[in-house]
Parts: sequence; C-alpha cells; structure tokens
Amino acid sequence: MFCTNCGNNLEGSDRFCTKCGAPINNNLEVNTPIQNEGSTAASPKKNKKSILIIALSSLALLLIACTVGFFIYQNHIIKQADNVLAHLTNQEYDKALDIYNKFKGKKDKFDNKVSKELLNLIKQTKTDYLSENIDYYTALDRLNYLEDYKITEANDSINDLYHFLRKIKTSRENFEYGQDYYYFGDYQLALEQYKLVLEEDEKYYKLAQAEIKLIEEEEAQRQREEQINEIRNQALLDSTFLAYESKYEEAINVIEQGLSLIPGDAELTDKLTELREQLAAYKEEQSMSLKVPSFTSDKYEYTYKENDIELMNVSIEIPILEGDFISYSLINSMLQIIKENYINECSLMAEEAKLSMDDEFFITNSLDLSFNAVYNDNGILCIILEGDLYGGGAHGYPIKDAYTFDLNSGSPLGIKDLILVDEKEFASYILAEFQRMYDETPDDYWEEAPDTVESHSADLDNFNYYITEDSLCIYYFPYDLGSFGRGYVDIIIPYAGNEGMFSFLQ
Repeated sequence: MFCTNCGNNLEGSDRFCTKCGAPINNNLEVNTPIQNEGSTAASPKKNKKSILIIALSSLALLLIACTVGFFIYQNHIIKQADNVLAHLTNQEYDKALDIYNKFKGKKDKFDNKVSKELLNLIKQTKTDYLSENIDYYTALDRLNYLEDYKITEANDSINDLYHFLRKIKTSRENFEYGQDYYYFGDYQLALEQYKLVLEEDEKYYKLAQAEIKLIEEEEAQRQREEQINEIRNQALLDSTFLAYESKYEEAINVIEQGLSLIPGDAELTDKLTELREQLAAYKEEQSMSLKVPSFTSDKYEYTYKENDIELMNVSIEIPILEGDFISYSLINSMLQIIKENYINECSLMAEEAKLSMDDEFFITNSLDLSFNAVYNDNGILCIILEGDLYGGGAHGYPIKDAYTFDLNSGSPLGIKDLILVDEKEFASYILAEFQRMYDETPDDYWEEAPDTVESHSADLDNFNYYITEDSLCIYYFPYDLGSFGRGYVDIIIPYAGNEGMFSFLQ
C-alpha cells in the first residue's frame, strides 16, 4: 500500500504516512505508483495544505478543550464556597473547614465568597444570640469554629463579637439579679441591677425599663403608705399617751389633725370615736367623788420541768382593781404587763437552769412574788410587789418593786408628781436624812454610800420609792449601799411635820 500524497510505501496497519504524515485511507489500496509527471508535481502541494488545516483544527480543539476545562475547574472551586456555607449552616464545622483548607488561595472569588459568608455568619450569630435563638455558650462555640479559618477580617469581627457577647451576657445577668432582688423584697438593689442592663440588648433593656418603672411606681406607693402609716401611728401613739394622762381633749385634737392629713382613715376614725366616749366617761367620773377601789388578785403558778426534774417554781400574784372606771382598766393593763415581764424572765432562767440541772447539788430555781397595797387614799394607789428570787448560788435575792398610780387618770406617778417643793430642796432633805443614818451606824454601809445617794439626787426619778399611810420611803436594794446582810436601806421622810411638801396631803 502506498501513500496517496507522496507515494511512500506503507504497511497495512499505518494510519498516517511515515514520510509526509498524511492520513491514510485504509480502504484504498494502490499497488502501482502513478508515474504521470504532471500529477506527481501537483499532489504534494495539495496534501501539505490539508495537513496544515488538520493540525490547526486539532490545536484549536485542544485549546477549546483546555479553556472549557479550566473554566469548569474554576467554577468548581467557586461552587465549593457554597458547600462550605451549606456545611456551616448544618453546623458541620469540620467538613466546612476541610473544604476551605483544600481550596483556599486557589481562587479569589472562592476566598472572597467564604470570607463574606463568614462575616454574614458572625453577624447572624450576634442576631441569634440577641434574639435568644442560641445561648451564650453555643455562640462562643460557633465563633471558636469560625476563628479556625484564620481570615483576618473575620477574626477582627470575631474578637469584637466576643467582647460584645460578654457585655450582653453580663447585662442579662444583671437583669436576672434584679429579678432575684425584687423577689426577695430588696427593691433598691433590684433597681440598681436593672439600670445596668445595656440598651444594645433591646429585648432585655425594654424589660428592665419596664421593671424600673414598676419599682419606682411601687416605691412611690410604698413611700406614700409609709407616710400614711407614720402619720397614723404617731397620732395613735400621741393620743394614747395623752389619754393615759386623762388629757382626752388634747388626744382628740391629735386624732383630728391626723384625719386632716389622711381623711377617712378607718383606724383614726375608730380612735376618735373611742376617745370621745372616754372623754364622756371621764367627765362623768370627775363629777363623782373618787372612792378607794376594792381589788381581787390574779395569781400565776407554774413549774418548769425537764426530764421530770423541776427547773424552776414560779408564783406571781398581782392585784386587779375592780370597777368600771377607765383609769382602773389602765392600771390593770399595766400590772398585767408587769406580770408578763416577770414570766418571760422566769422562762429565760429556766432555760439557763437546764445547763446545770445534772449537777450533783442542783437546787430548783424559784420566784415567789406577792403584792401589798401600802397606800390607798386621796386618789392614789401604791402597790409593792415583793418576794424572793433564787437563781442558783449561796442564797436567793429579795425583790421589791413599787408602783404608784393616779386613780383619777390611771397614770403612773413619780416623786416629782407628789411634791410641792423644789426638787433640789427635796433632794437635799433626802441627802440630809441619809447622812444622819450613815453617821449613826457607818459600819452598816459602804464607805462610798453617801456619794451614791448624792449622785442619784441629781434627778428624783433615779430613786426607787413607795408611800405609806405615814411616810414616803426611798429604798435601796441589798448591796447598793451596804452588804447583803444589811438588807434594804429605807430613807424615810415622814408626813408629820412635812405636810407642806406633799401635794396629795393638801
């Protein structure tokens, strides 16, 4: 077989001429070369032109194929950015990062698109956290993953968002603290916490502002209620003290002033009615001659025990004035309070006795107290509660408490209420009388006893006293001016010869 272009002898398997490179048509066999000179001269030129066209066509196809392949590959790289985003959206952060690390730097559009999407995701993270679609730690985890991309612009945004998230987290914690303080009634601290909530956290800022408004409104209401309570309580207190002194008209005036500030107040209105009734009863009493009241007794007896061991025996007896007079009711109320105070003290002593009840020589504690009306005349009642108290130790201790009342008003009376002379003059009389006693038997008293009495004389209210049918007695407890064996020291001022000193004897 021969080449149709140049006549070169060919093998049957050749597809191109080994001499001129022309393609061979295997279906055409030429056994005898053409000898025509004219044909032979024209054929090579024609064949060379065909070969050139074919070569150029092949090159063009190759360039086209390469170009198409290049653009397909470039598009493939860009599409990987979508895959990165899809994995990020599905929270498949490791897969997204693997793709990014494989293609980063190969195409600016890929890098720019991923960078843009990361910035969008950072913004979305902020939005999601603010809207509470994700919590603080989920947001941090997401940022930690995004930080692995090591994109400078994204990392700057991530750092900014880190700081922002911490601020918002602290702001929301302040809101929660505010709720806790409000729940426990510490409104001032709640207010302070709510004011720390940042305006950037729009939802909680609005909630905090609403809570601040509520607290301020409630605080204003509380202050108003406190003001009302203060006015009410002060009016009730002042009027009660005035009523104890039988100054009912002044007490009524106090309540009326209170009602002018808080009109229609139920408690003040009730108190006003009560005082008007008391004033009417008082005026009725005043029109009657005051009689010496009769009285019965109220006796309290109780034994404190622990494991069948008697810790303390208590016996307290106080008087009860009989009669429908308001002043008697006031006196009875005060005496009941005195009794309750003694009972409370005994309860405390019994608790202390538990500590020593297992001691070998433990002795049951005791209080034995009874009353004696030592003066009951001229509209004045003087009662002495007297007895013994044992609370452990070598011996017990005597008790003497004297109470003097105005039977007309029910008010307690001090020495100042009973004398007509100047207080200093009366104090001098007491000092002189004790000095006489001291000079007669100085061994019965402490050396500093006169100084003790003198120091008390600066104010007559410092003296313990009681009155009897014939004298006023200043008394001191054992150990005050002398030894326990000396017992009570009574400085006696007799009425005889001193009638002008005492108001109730006139």
